[in-house]
Amino acid sequence: MKNALKFIALALVLTLSQSAVQAQDEARKAPPKQWILETLDGENIDLNKRIQEPGNRIMVFWATWCPFCKQLMPIVSELKRDYPDLEVLSFNVFDDITREDYATKADWPFIHVLGGDEFARVHGVKGLPTLFLINGEGKMVLDLREIDTKGTEEDASNRVKAAHYAPLWNKGLREALDKLNWE
Repeated sequence: MKNALKFIALALVLTLSQSAVQAQDEARKAPPKQWILETLDGENIDLNKRIQEPGNRIMVFWATWCPFCKQLMPIVSELKRDYPDLEVLSFNVFDDITREDYATKADWPFIHVLGGDEFARVHGVKGLPTLFLINGEGKMVLDLREIDTKGTEEDASNRVKAAHYAPLWNKGLREALDKLNWE
């Protein structure tokens, strides 16, 4: 009886393993999801193609209610001014705000992408702000979360922490941007 149960258990494990491998193979063969989203200007942007185009770019995920985002966005705006060839794709995510209200709060020289919640989740955005620096070859070279922001009391308010993080983010982003090829 024990041998029969072991055999059944082994057969079940092998069947489940084979099903998992087949599912992974099918997922690898499937074409990548097309991410065509609308910008604040009313244009459609194919993010799959855009990210692969030559040029250095920042993809920043933020929300109007986020105190850390309110510190980061002016920094990104300064970076755009100081690195004119830098493209910035700004995704307002996880935010319950109308298009009209967003337009009044998004006064930065960026491409503002709307409706990017699912895109953000699929690309590992779990907290805000999230920023990825992509080089001219389409490779991510910096994740904002990699910049060391230690040194703030854990019980400090988010506004105090955000004010502490801002100059560290600015320094880390500038160092990473200076290493990129701008030709």
